[in-house]
Amino acid sequence: MLSREEQNLFYQKLGERIKTARVGGKTKQDALAIHLNLNRVSIVNIEKGKQKVQLHNLIEIAAYLNVRLEDLLPP
Repeated sequence: MLSREEQNLFYQKLGERIKTARVGGKTKQDALAIHLNLNRVSIVNIEKGKQKVQLHNLIEIAAYLNVRLEDLLPP
């Protein structure tokens, strides 16, 4: 089981990978938010690791950004 600190680090790294994929695909936060039926602030918080991303949203993010789910997950 991950400690609270390890969980926070995991979500921070996950958010960084999502942001990298989004920016690399030239996708705006607003467009991703609309696709996920979230607001832009949620995308900002996910990318900063401040908000946990639900599994179904993570799958949708990978599909929308045209990246493999595995590429978004931290090692």
